[in-house]
Amino acid sequence: MDGIRARLGAHGRALTASALKPQVLPADALGDLAGRLAEGGIDLIKDDHGLADQQVAPFAARVEAAAARLAPLGAIDRYFPSLSGNLDQLRRQLRIAADHGIRGALVAPMVIGVPAFHTLVREHPDVIFMAHPALGGVPGRHWLPVSARGRDGSRAGGGDARVLRDRR
Repeated sequence: MDGIRARLGAHGRALTASALKPQVLPADALGDLAGRLAEGGIDLIKDDHGLADQQVAPFAARVEAAAARLAPLGAIDRYFPSLSGNLDQLRRQLRIAADHGIRGALVAPMVIGVPAFHTLVREHPDVIFMAHPALGGVPGRHWLPVSARGRDGSRAGGGDARVLRDRR
């Protein structure tokens, strides 16, 4: 968490996070929303985990739009695009993100598979991986970024942070 805080410049306080929603927005609107969230002080801006590669907002277009809006604000490290697909697709998505200066990603280890997650972490030591608990059995309503420890495979795969739901 110290490395994440250092990269974000967020020390001595709780981290804030938000998802880009709704999923029906086109890529440019999602990019604009990412910019508004950054301007409002949100630390971590993640793709909604269900976005995948929808026709209205394909991965590459979404990443390009978010990067274009966040880079001038000095907030590119706040954006975590959601990776999905097989290992080749995940690697391709990470290359697209890296080409736009993005050094973080949201993954669902129990969806992509813990071995694939572990491979990505090993191959990309400079990327902050946030693990989403989808299919990991974590109940609740509110999303909070916390240190990676849990039954969802994030620690087993080497994740840096995990999205957790609080049980309220």
